Amino acid sequence: MKNANDSRRKMPERRGRRPRGGESEPAGTAPRRAALRLLDAVLRRGEALDIAAHAATQGLPPSDRAFAIAIASETLRWTVDIDALIDSATPQPLPEDVKSRAVLRLALAQLLALGSPPHAVVATALPLVAGGPRRLVHALLSRAQQDAWKLPERASLPPATAARWRDAWGILPPASRPACLVRAMADRCSTCAPRRAERRCSSPRRAGR
Repeated sequence: MKNANDSRRKMPERRGRRPRGGESEPAGTAPRRAALRLLDAVLRRGEALDIAAHAATQGLPPSDRAFAIAIASETLRWTVDIDALIDSATPQPLPEDVKSRAVLRLALAQLLALGSPPHAVVATALPLVAGGPRRLVHALLSRAQQDAWKLPERASLPPATAARWRDAWGILPPASRPACLVRAMADRCSTCAPRRAERRCSSPRRAGR
């Protein structure tokens, strides 16, 4: 007759979340950590997003890989506006290259652009800033929810990009331009690409996307 100890020994071992630094990370941290690596590759090392994505998301399942790329993409799209929100809530601007700013960028992109659940955003952001100002990150994310921070209708351009557009096309495209026209110009298409994009966006339905 088998005793209880034998039964317990033969039970399959539960797979927990991979520990880091001796502590378990919340579910969903892995794609956020990959997004942080991806953001670093693009902003600090100047790599292209699609090229950097392979190394940054290596080992993730397809769904997590897609989520990591989506987080990084939205963060890059809204960086100017997210930075403005961060700087408005801190006594002194955070340095451009500190990890806490990068983590806040990722977290706010999830909250304000992707509509991720706030509890998941906060829980997975704190492990990314381990050893740093966790209280600051938590406080700013709490304030973002309490004050109902919002992003503008269209993403603002970085000053350097705006200057390049003025040099290339003579004017800065107004915020009312269709999104696909803005994307065409941002991708440094040929001078005729904006006109083609504008024709494709002529219908009201597509222009509002």
